Amino acid sequence: MKVIALMCEDPSAPLDWDALARTAGFSRFYFLRMFEEITGAAPHRFLMAIRLEKAKHLLLKTTLPVCRIASRTGYATSGGFINTFKTFVGVYPEQFRQLADYMSPSRLESLVAEYLEQPANACAEHDSFRFIVHGPPTFNGVTFVHLSDTASDSAPKRFAIGHNGCTRGRLPFPRRQASLLATAFPEKGDVTDYLLPDQNNLLIASSVISPRADSTPKRNAAVLQLRKSSFFDPPVVVCLPQLLLDHQGTSHTAPIQSFSLAH
Repeated sequence: MKVIALMCEDPSAPLDWDALARTAGFSRFYFLRMFEEITGAAPHRFLMAIRLEKAKHLLLKTTLPVCRIASRTGYATSGGFINTFKTFVGVYPEQFRQLADYMSPSRLESLVAEYLEQPANACAEHDSFRFIVHGPPTFNGVTFVHLSDTASDSAPKRFAIGHNGCTRGRLPFPRRQASLLATAFPEKGDVTDYLLPDQNNLLIASSVISPRADSTPKRNAAVLQLRKSSFFDPPVVVCLPQLLLDHQGTSHTAPIQSFSLAH
């Protein structure tokens, strides 16, 4: 807990994993292993998620230019920050900032409804697995399900969305062992709750999914039970509204070349 508190205290500070291991009272090897077992993410991934969450906050709550936000969140260059933000959040920083103005609650509701009305993406049974995500009977909101490959984690290309208490579907088997993640966003009127979700109000669940093996017998569905997010869960950084826009083939943004690091 002390290590995570240090990460949150100043996300821009360079962190020495050996020093953090000593803070936790472990060897470096044991610290790295235990951190990932407890949080589900390697320390550098957890720190990156904290930095990106801080960047999202600064983009939505301030008018700071991207170059200043990059330095405040621990990035040596604006280019490195922009590329990392686009890879893991799914949209460029300035486009993310624009989403708050562009995406009205009714527009987001429409995108979710259109997604749910469409036929599910075809997944060959032998190349995909079934999943079921259970939530509280009283839950009212949107559940987002995707695979997270810790070796090459990025904004997901394939995902599924459900509404309210139970979400079912199919996703392709990963190429390597990966985590199946479910995040449930309570239904609210403010789009910011999807762009910059309050971790204390999220319900989450996860399960490990292994690659398909031809010799593997037909397996049961992966069953996940949503629970309240905790201090040990990394922040959710992927931008769900942008994923829905991309899925619909819709673009809201100005041309990329019009963006400036000074804005």
